[in-house]
Amino acid sequence: VTPLVFSFGYALAIVGMILWGIVLGIQDTVLRASIADIIPADSRGKAYGLFNIFYGGAWLIGSTLMGALYDISISYVVIFSIVLEVASIPFMLYMWNHSSNVTA
Repeated sequence: VTPLVFSFGYALAIVGMILWGIVLGIQDTVLRASIADIIPADSRGKAYGLFNIFYGGAWLIGSTLMGALYDISISYVVIFSIVLEVASIPFMLYMWNHSSNVTA
């Protein structure tokens, strides 16, 4: 999504923002529902609290870094975003392959 938003084209930026909204909606729904599936009901409050602490903290750190990179060059923001997305693929594949072992 980042290359679209920072493409300097109005139409591509709009498409990027729409995709960003869709991705955030799906991500929020799936992540929070996954916690409910994995964690017993009596521990969900703590699990959601911890999730929000780490999710929000990671968002803050990433946004701060992207803001600093934006001051240097928009290209660095795009590269940073793409590198982190590619770096997350092995973790996501690992989680996907091991998610069948998790039961509610």
